[in-house]
Amino acid sequence: MVDKLKAGNTTGAVNLFTPLAQAKYASIFTALWPTLASAVSQLGDIATVTASENIAEIVIVQDVAGVKQSFSIYLVRGEDGQWQIENM
Repeated sequence: MVDKLKAGNTTGAVNLFTPLAQAKYASIFTALWPTLASAVSQLGDIATVTASENIAEIVIVQDVAGVKQSFSIYLVRGEDGQWQIENM
């Protein structure tokens, strides 16, 4: 998703989300379009990944004004076996 957003491919990034989440994140990426490249570069670093057979959580750690903050990205495995972002 990050690589697609850095390349300005918001459609490709949105396609990585679950169908229910796609509209929500498409509107967010559209609203952020003028500053999207800058926002993506500030996402932070992956701290942990926890996964079971069909769900996963990726924790991103970001330095915000000198304070470390963590954010979670939740994924689900679809019936086709592909991982999709459900929420972040």
